[in-house]
Amino acid sequence: MEEKNHLVGIAHYLKFGPASLARLKALGSWQEVWEGNLEHLTRVGITPDSAQDFINWRQAIIIEELLATLDKHQIKTISLEEDLYPPLLKNIFQPPPLLFYQGKLREELYTRTLAVVGSRRATAYGQMAVKSLVTNLAEAGITIVSGLALGIDALAHEATLSVKGQTIAVLGSGIDRGSFYPKANKYLADKIISNRGVIFSEFPPGTEANKFNFPRRNRLISGVAQGTLVIEAATKSGSLITAHYALDQGREVMAVPGNIFSEQSSGTNHLLKLGAKPVTKVEDIQEVFGWENHEINETVIEGLNELEQQILQVLNSEAKHLDELKALLNVDIGVITATLTLMEIKGLVKNSGQLNYIKNIF
Repeated sequence: MEEKNHLVGIAHYLKFGPASLARLKALGSWQEVWEGNLEHLTRVGITPDSAQDFINWRQAIIIEELLATLDKHQIKTISLEEDLYPPLLKNIFQPPPLLFYQGKLREELYTRTLAVVGSRRATAYGQMAVKSLVTNLAEAGITIVSGLALGIDALAHEATLSVKGQTIAVLGSGIDRGSFYPKANKYLADKIISNRGVIFSEFPPGTEANKFNFPRRNRLISGVAQGTLVIEAATKSGSLITAHYALDQGREVMAVPGNIFSEQSSGTNHLLKLGAKPVTKVEDIQEVFGWENHEINETVIEGLNELEQQILQVLNSEAKHLDELKALLNVDIGVITATLTLMEIKGLVKNSGQLNYIKNIF
């Protein structure tokens, strides 16, 4: 049996985390780990109870059946020793010896990589920041890495796909349909795969999401990328955990400044106080990494009437109420409402709720 197949078996024993796997590797080969007795396993620092539990567990496991399950779910594996394992991930402390994945691995995925993370409860401001920054980065050939969570993560993947860019998603669960989390974003995972992106997890099929999995997931998000950009995050946030992992891994940390009165920006503003690089435009990110300054496409709008042009001049990412627009433009409210409706259809403005409008292009 191939060495990697023994590693597949060991990776299904969820009680062995990164530290235990790093100790076990000292035995020399994964076959020796799989076949090791109590004396062998405890020799490298595994407690007797844990070693005995693993021995009892593996007696009921048939590796060929595990491989058949992977094949059934179209899940592939890549080990730390293989060429297309994410190169930057190899350099973190105790990298996972095996990754489960779906999609197409290729070298260009790793050339220029940026992790983009943020709040699950994205505000209109956060949504616009993602659209403005991520679409332009993806168009410039940057691979966007995120966690496929609700909110900013999903928006970052969507923005990348909207311009046919490259994206990598890292999960805190198994990537099989039964344990995939969050289930609401399974459609997005399928979309990533069909657009030549990749879904990674260090957890085998059947692993349900739990709170202990996500810090491990977060360390992989930052570990795959050259830097991490945080767009909206509360003070206690998984996104800040990702940022701290990035710092520990010697990677760049950047943050989008936010409203000082918004809880959703309290974490990002705190990162800025700690020395994170402030990002207000794509060039800020390109400057950090010395990436080639690709020309960013500007939206060209033709055929707008005078009122539409005036509305775009007074709107920005901060919502303005319909009454405020009436006062600024000195135009009948019915005319403004009809014009805004047409502009929404064109994708120029967005109703953020309760007759508040924001500009949808920058």
